Amino acid sequence: MKKNCWEITKCGREENGRESGHLGVCPAATDKAADGTNGGRCGGRICWDVAGTLCSGKMHWSYAAKQATCLSCEVYEKVRREEKTNFKPSLPKAPQVDDRNHTQQGRKLLSSIALRRPGQTDPQDGWPVGGHQRTR
Repeated sequence: MKKNCWEITKCGREENGRESGHLGVCPAATDKAADGTNGGRCGGRICWDVAGTLCSGKMHWSYAAKQATCLSCEVYEKVRREEKTNFKPSLPKAPQVDDRNHTQQGRKLLSSIALRRPGQTDPQDGWPVGGHQRTR
């Protein structure tokens, strides 16, 4: 039987694993949409494409944050070798938000909030900014 990532790394974040109470159950261990991919249970043999996994002692919430770590990981290499021509490097994806655009929008929002002074009103809704809010 093919081993899943939690069996290879012995991370303990599988369901009822030794670390699941402390660190939570890993999304790769519960991702039913990935079940069967590369012959694994849930996301256990495609964990590099599942956000929220704990890799190399760090939590990776996005694919971009984990890409470099995962592509040199023993799990990725083992699955790639075992699957050979049947290897699936990624799951089918829904359209993704452009992270750069999303980050720029967030920065604009934060800077517009930071630049307001108490007593000013929000230009979009007319509510006072800073200090105590009045009720309408």
